[in-house]
Amino acid sequence: MKSLRFFLPILPIVMLVCFTNCSSPKETRHAGNESGTEDHVEVIYFHGKMRCLTCRAIEKYAKETVDSLFNDEVKGGKVIFRVIDIQENEAMADSYQTTGSSLFITSFIDGKETRKDMTEFGFKTARKEHQIFQDSLVSAIKHSLNNMKP
Repeated sequence: MKSLRFFLPILPIVMLVCFTNCSSPKETRHAGNESGTEDHVEVIYFHGKMRCLTCRAIEKYAKETVDSLFNDEVKGGKVIFRVIDIQENEAMADSYQTTGSSLFITSFIDGKETRKDMTEFGFKTARKEHQIFQDSLVSAIKHSLNNMKP
């Protein structure tokens, strides 16, 4: 019991050191970009352990959209779909200031990161109006791709 009382006050410091040392900026900014290209778009879906039907619909239709309509861009490393468990990657979740299910379109163009938060829209449309959700997702991804140099 004495050791537990000693450890509890320093636990936040230990966790901070671990998360700071275990996450690299490359992983947070460009992970998954196997093609080696600098400019790309990431569709990032964050989730926690418990997910409702709407949360699952956001992931399902976002992945389906990327896989079916951006297949060439995925193969070329220009579009990347990522699913991030916020408990397993707290540093990245903190970077995006998210604590639950969230959807972001993140562009990396000329070394600059730009994020579009589509979480609220996803919760409004993904489950019952998934075609509207997918159309808007396609539009956001195409917009980001069009901002890249040819």
